[in-house]
Amino acid sequence: MGQQREYIESGGFSSYLYIQQGDTIVAANGVEGKVVDKIEGSSYDGLPIFSNTSEVYFKRNQKGEIIQARIYKDRKPVCDFDWDHSHTNKNGEKFEAGVVHVQSFKQKSDGSWMRVSNKARYMSNEEMERYGELIKKANPKAKLRP
Repeated sequence: MGQQREYIESGGFSSYLYIQQGDTIVAANGVEGKVVDKIEGSSYDGLPIFSNTSEVYFKRNQKGEIIQARIYKDRKPVCDFDWDHSHTNKNGEKFEAGVVHVQSFKQKSDGSWMRVSNKARYMSNEEMERYGELIKKANPKAKLRP
């Protein structure tokens, strides 16, 4: 679990910046997610850009509550589900804290990945069907829609 320069396309990483939090796996609706933390001393604070084996990684806050999920396909980032903070798009569209908003990823021309934060949206019906139960199991306080 790591960032761009540690990623090995064929599998794994040259060095790991995150560790799974114990054996903590959240599972629902046929989808499993792992709770991960950055390795002590690492300067990274969010979730890893690339996954190792999981389709979903979860992040905890200082209180131990799960506050974010990152979705991966073929080890690459697809989107983040955030609900611990309010968010406002450039166009003024607002998302209140506690309600899941989605921020997609795109690959830049140099091959690196960036989260598109100025075009957040609510979960689609398909995302709610696949990941909704998983998010509610990870944090029962999270609302899937306003």
